Amino acid sequence: MVMFKVAPMEMTSFDGQKPGTSGLRKKTKEATTTLVDAWGSRYLEQNRGNLRSKDWQDVADAINPRHGHTKRTRRTDVQCKNRINTLKKKFKTEKAKIAGSNGTVTSS
Repeated sequence: MVMFKVAPMEMTSFDGQKPGTSGLRKKTKEATTTLVDAWGSRYLEQNRGNLRSKDWQDVADAINPRHGHTKRTRRTDVQCKNRINTLKKKFKTEKAKIAGSNGTVTSS
């Protein structure tokens, strides 16, 4: 039989965190905003062309000091590229929905 000892941890909430929540959704939104800002400046520097590996590493380096407080939350260049591609796909899907509905927006 294996025995585990559980020890309580001190937790601190951040500004605006609701009681009983992990705050992960807000942290993710903030990290995504930082990602889009970092990617956007590189994207415009490349005249709206594809970013190179070095550019993606620069994007990851811009995010990690602000949002990569632990090894688990640090983003790699590949993760940044995948997240941007996912956001682009979601944007195209939403844009197509609006175009197909004569400009009216419905929440899902």
